[in-house]
Amino acid sequence: MKDYEGLNQTVSSWSKLTKQQLKLSLQQKGIADTGTLQKKILARVSKKEGIADRVAFRFPRYGVFVEKGVGKGRPVGSRRAKSLQKAWFNPIIEENVSKLAEELGDELATINARRILIR
Repeated sequence: MKDYEGLNQTVSSWSKLTKQQLKLSLQQKGIADTGTLQKKILARVSKKEGIADRVAFRFPRYGVFVEKGVGKGRPVGSRRAKSLQKAWFNPIIEENVSKLAEELGDELATINARRILIR
């Protein structure tokens, strides 16, 4: 498990940074009531057998409605919903997941290289 401490730290750091970027995204998009939504964004890293295997972001349900622009009288896919979309979540996650994948790839390569060496 010692080999995976760096990997776990990478995932933990990534989740904290991404959480901060989500909060900043709300501010930049000028989303009303960002104070409440910002305070309730949580990031949680789950581990399986001591290795980080999942990151979950939690926030109030209305954050999804804001992302998609939907609400009363504005169903998903409607012209009005599309005009009111404020993509504060998906773009941040999409951008950061590729960074995490690259970092984890480097971390796993290091772990595997250590295992190959003659001791």
